[in-house]
Amino acid sequence: MGMTGVFGAISSWPPSCLSQVSSRVVTFLMNLVIARRLSPQEFGMAAVQFQLLTSTILFISREGFRRGCLRADGNSPSSPSGSPSALHWARMVSAAWLAVPTGIALAAAACAFVLRYQRLPLSDPYAQAILLHGVAAAVELFSEPLYILSQALLLVRLRAVLDAVATVVRCVVTLLLVLGGIGRTGGLVFAYAELAFSATLVVGYWGYFLLHPSVRVLNGSQGGEGEKEVGHEGEKHKQGEEGEAEKEGEGEVGGGGEGLRRRAVGGQGKDGDDKGEQRKAEAKGRGDGRRDSDGKGRNAVIPLLPCKVPDHPLLHWPLLRLCGAFSLQAVVKQVLGKGDEMVLVALETAYNQGVYGLVVKLGSLVVRSVLQPFEESAFIIFARTAPSLAASAGAGGGGGDAKAGRESVARVLLLAVKAVNLLGLVFVAFGPPFAFSLLALLYGPAWTATEAPLALACYCPYIMALALNGTTEAFVHAVLSERQLAQSNGWLVLFSLLHMALSALLIRAASSPGLILANCFNMAMRIAYSATFIHQYFKATPNFSLLGSLPSVPVLASFAAASLVSFTSQHLLLFRGTYLSPVSPPSPLSPASLAHIAVGALCFVGVMGALSNLPSSHHPRPPLPVSPSHSRICF
Repeated sequence: MGMTGVFGAISSWPPSCLSQVSSRVVTFLMNLVIARRLSPQEFGMAAVQFQLLTSTILFISREGFRRGCLRADGNSPSSPSGSPSALHWARMVSAAWLAVPTGIALAAAACAFVLRYQRLPLSDPYAQAILLHGVAAAVELFSEPLYILSQALLLVRLRAVLDAVATVVRCVVTLLLVLGGIGRTGGLVFAYAELAFSATLVVGYWGYFLLHPSVRVLNGSQGGEGEKEVGHEGEKHKQGEEGEAEKEGEGEVGGGGEGLRRRAVGGQGKDGDDKGEQRKAEAKGRGDGRRDSDGKGRNAVIPLLPCKVPDHPLLHWPLLRLCGAFSLQAVVKQVLGKGDEMVLVALETAYNQGVYGLVVKLGSLVVRSVLQPFEESAFIIFARTAPSLAASAGAGGGGGDAKAGRESVARVLLLAVKAVNLLGLVFVAFGPPFAFSLLALLYGPAWTATEAPLALACYCPYIMALALNGTTEAFVHAVLSERQLAQSNGWLVLFSLLHMALSALLIRAASSPGLILANCFNMAMRIAYSATFIHQYFKATPNFSLLGSLPSVPVLASFAAASLVSFTSQHLLLFRGTYLSPVSPPSPLSPASLAHIAVGALCFVGVMGALSNLPSSHHPRPPLPVSPSHSRICF
């Protein structure tokens, strides 16, 4: 993946993030209405128990194939121009389809285990809800091959739109059923909504690729480095490195935007003078969809179903081994990431599960809307750039370019880590002092009377830990070899055991807040492992240090001062001299509450103003030399 592709992946994050944020805000408002009408016990059933079941089925069955197939996209069989060949796409799609039977088998096993463990008869509404959630997970997996394909084609907006629509559909169905009093017994209302969510994703992905087959037409053009881009109603041509584009119909080509998502995989030939005639012939024969295993043919079509290329097996075993290694890691990561909820379900009451679930729902609004799209875009960038640099260095050619490219990747990594550091500091500084006010305003006194305010205050530093871990692990997973991946899995097993042991201890001592503190310790261990690996990976890069991603002392001082003022305001105005929670909580719209919120707003504006007015010397930039050919990624 060249620098243009890097910028395509980077530029795809803001619209994806914007779409995620807008959809999450809409669904959050609907979930707010739902939560006000449910008891903590009912809310815990949906937010913890059912969510744990479906996330376990989906994550274990598909995460390994996602990582493996997209990782393989970075160093795949390619045409002479270096672009992925038809053989690569066939291998990717065939491997991606294995997620479907894997998930169906896992869904059946998981549902059977839950029913047997809790000794539930099939006539029990809760047992029926469990089975319907398993069916919903299996249905959703039929969209997985097309999800992987869309990510490989950089159709990031497609994923963002479909996720947003499906999430809204799920919330609307839940809200209508709750308001109508349908299916509340045993949590059936949430099962029906999950089925609607899964069906929306399947219809959306399949509908897009079936109604827009031109997106899957790849051209092996002869001459130069010309690439053909196919739009919905026309063809776009991108010539050389200038990125000059033509438009026909409604399609639009950008250097790193929508055009990249429909980029044709171009071959390279010698007859540069015949480029125009060649493109005309290819355009005429576009519908033929002739597949070519070596990338030299006129046209190739990316398949939607498992496809066997002549003289090649249906399944590529090195790719399957890579997917298997990532799948094994997914099992460990699920225990590591959801071990807290497993302990919570096993040891805590439904009431405390509801409190924890409410806090996680609020936190996930940030995690899924901002951090997850950022992490996925970062993984695509590193997965496509780092392997090519390693291959270039291993070939012994272009040492200068490989060195400059590695330095550029290091700079992008440091800037990404610094960005999530600053974002995390916002939540660390302003989250705890305003957790009580937020819950009082959104959910009312029924929830502020619980331990939810304290749990939410503890969750804010956890958001920063999640952000750092997600970005650093995205790089680590993009560059790990199979041997290193096995070693990483071993460390994750150790971390998961320590995490679950600590969770069991802290949940007994401090309930939900203790569980969140155990999660923070878990993230700290994973961040330390990733930081150690990154340090070893870039040890030959001059002047590289992860310390370059840390905010400067004036930046940290401004956040600390704002946090101190906010805590003082909470203590004096809201809690009236008491600690942790007020004896007689004021109304969320009382003068004292509004004054406290105003103090926080002024502090936030002050911090942002201080950051913008700091001299450039206080905005540390990684001191890495970058050659002129790679200067475009120096922000």
